[in-house]
Amino acid sequence: MNRFASVFVIVAALAALSQADVNDPRLKASLEKCIGSEKASPADVEALKAHSSDLSREAQCVMACVMKEFKLLGDDGKINRDVYMAEAEEMAKGDAGAIKQATEMYDICSAKTVADNCESANNFGQCIKNEMIARNIPLDM
Repeated sequence: MNRFASVFVIVAALAALSQADVNDPRLKASLEKCIGSEKASPADVEALKAHSSDLSREAQCVMACVMKEFKLLGDDGKINRDVYMAEAEEMAKGDAGAIKQATEMYDICSAKTVADNCESANNFGQCIKNEMIARNIPLDM
């Protein structure tokens, strides 16, 4: 289940920063780009690492930027179900229970999105984090 959980952590861009070394070069590049383009401060990055529920606008926009880089977040603030489920299915490696949980979390959390990309990414990310906690899925690998 840990490997399955990582897709939600990365996709929501909440815990990717908390890993000492982001192994995926594309994710690492996206994070670096987004931290710079959104002018995120060291405090913003620390809040993301800490899985804070009270993120600055800049930290929220870092999440949105990363999600857009991976085509998960559209310009309309909506979460791309096809991208989300393709990632979930790849990570689940045929685990029907994991796919069911991914679908349930998508259904719950995508309903919390709004037109503003940064707020939408934050709402989705916080919801995924809360769902993972409620389901005993580890936030950190």
